[in-house]
Amino acid sequence: MNVKKQPFLLFFVLLAAWPMAGRAQNDDIPLREVSVGMGIGTSNLKWNLSSEDTYDYWFYREKPLAAYRHLKIYDDGSVQPPCYTVAFRQDFKVGRWMSYGLTASYEYTKNTWKSRLTDKTVATSRDSYFTLMPALRYYYLRHRGFRMYTEAGVGVSLRYTRSMEERSGHHKIRFTGQFTGFGIQMGKRVFFGSELGYGCLGVARMIAGYRF
Repeated sequence: MNVKKQPFLLFFVLLAAWPMAGRAQNDDIPLREVSVGMGIGTSNLKWNLSSEDTYDYWFYREKPLAAYRHLKIYDDGSVQPPCYTVAFRQDFKVGRWMSYGLTASYEYTKNTWKSRLTDKTVATSRDSYFTLMPALRYYYLRHRGFRMYTEAGVGVSLRYTRSMEERSGHHKIRFTGQFTGFGIQMGKRVFFGSELGYGCLGVARMIAGYRF
């Protein structure tokens, strides 16, 4: 055999074997995943800062005595635990660089107002958010045990508000969304990851899941 032809022959052999190797790798990666997550700094918190959500001590603000009483009340701040999520994703079979899925999340915020003289609680309110959101993901990098991606989703959030003076609260449905600028996952079947973005799921998130 001509020695000069050996490099060309090796090149064509590798070229012919490349699609089979790529297909075998793709078949070895599960198409679906389920995950749980926890995020902080969600966009839902800003909804609590609008005038419609503020405890209305200025209802009698035109009266001097009512204004004086208002000065004796202060907002003790809001407590916002993390946003908890459950999600499902499935890869598109063609190319497998994109996936679609659905995310369900729950979070709540609690606001407290106290008296400056006695430091006793005079009013509280609690807002709960139930969100359901379809999402589309694009992978920058995708291997068996390592993935990098960006993701965007738009959905609806059911907000339920109740103060301690009310026997029953009231609810309202709002459009919401989440944009993940950077996400990373490590692990093949069982995986862990983190995300950075903005929206109803949080600015920073930690996730864990399973692929099948």
